Amino acid sequence: MSRAVPVPRPAEGRYSDSVATRRRTTLLIGLVALSRALILEIGAIAFVYLPKAYPMLVPGYSPARGGFWFNVLLAPWAHWDGYWYLSIARFGYAVKESAAFFPLYPLLVHVLGDNLSVALLLSTVAFAAGSWVLYQLAAEEAGKRAAWFAVVALAFFPVSYYFTSAYPEALVLVLSTASLLMARRGRFGWAAVLAGITSAASVYGVLLAVPIVLYMWRRRRPLTSYLWVAAVPAGVIGFMVKLYFTFNNPLMFKAVQHPYWGRRFIMPWLTLYQGVRQAYVFFRNFSSYPHLFSLGAPGNTISNVWNIVFFAFGVFLLIIGRRYLSWPLWCYSALVLTVPFLYPASGVPFMSAPRFLLAGSPLFIVLGGYIMERPWALRIYMAASLLIGALLISLFATYHWVA
Repeated sequence: MSRAVPVPRPAEGRYSDSVATRRRTTLLIGLVALSRALILEIGAIAFVYLPKAYPMLVPGYSPARGGFWFNVLLAPWAHWDGYWYLSIARFGYAVKESAAFFPLYPLLVHVLGDNLSVALLLSTVAFAAGSWVLYQLAAEEAGKRAAWFAVVALAFFPVSYYFTSAYPEALVLVLSTASLLMARRGRFGWAAVLAGITSAASVYGVLLAVPIVLYMWRRRRPLTSYLWVAAVPAGVIGFMVKLYFTFNNPLMFKAVQHPYWGRRFIMPWLTLYQGVRQAYVFFRNFSSYPHLFSLGAPGNTISNVWNIVFFAFGVFLLIIGRRYLSWPLWCYSALVLTVPFLYPASGVPFMSAPRFLLAGSPLFIVLGGYIMERPWALRIYMAASLLIGALLISLFATYHWVA
């Protein structure tokens, strides 16, 4: 009697993994496309129908203008710092103020085509890649279900429009998260190299040295392995060399912070005090301030309110984060939140706090895990994110100050 030979089902082994990967990738692309389309639609409607403030332009740089659809759909996403990055992409570091902006993003824009469309496409592709990498990291930290909630929370975060603007946030997201993922998997050479590239796009890249070292220590790697950490500040060092030959000052990116951007080092408890005080002053004199969408020069006083709210939200995620994050990722998140404390801006102590949260991708793993365990939290988060996001998108698209 012949023996039956079992025939493997097509949903087993590598085939099953391949199908799951394709489905996951398709869902991630759909999520990115849906969230970006929503942002572009809200921004376009706001740009057409709401009052616009005076644009704050960069010396020597004239924003590109085209037909109706270009002006409505694309032009609003280069406002504020976007003009600086596009100016650097075209003219290099022509004035001292530009030294505050790290070079990797404008360099890539320059290489790929040196125009706004290229800059926005670069950011969007980087965000899609960053969402995929975040899913991988979150799945290993908190499980696949929590990973989906993490990428959804990131895609619809109220200021996620920076991932589709002429800003380096999406580039920092994909590079820093990939570095953390490599470190978690024990591939420390890749982790250090990716961190070094990240440090050419943002000072946050240097902070990646901490989780890399902690993961090495957990795996009891030999001392020679720690030499990889020397690659982490490579991007910053390269930027300093560039600044030395351009301005004869390798620390120009730090020197311009106070005179041009109002940032200076103070003790963190003073930053907290000033932030709370500025928010209180706003509420106390609420009736005397112009409304949000006023004409004329854009004001930033009201941003003290949502800046401290976003920062408090980040602190909340950090407090509950040890339940969802390994110790190295938690430490990196804590360092990300520390930066606004150390270098506040005059009059707006927590300036750019919402943007800073985007650099702490592990915080969204915490948010994903928290939402996964509480179905009601997802409804509240999405409702709040869509409402707050619509407001902030509209402000940003009409030249008003956000963060």
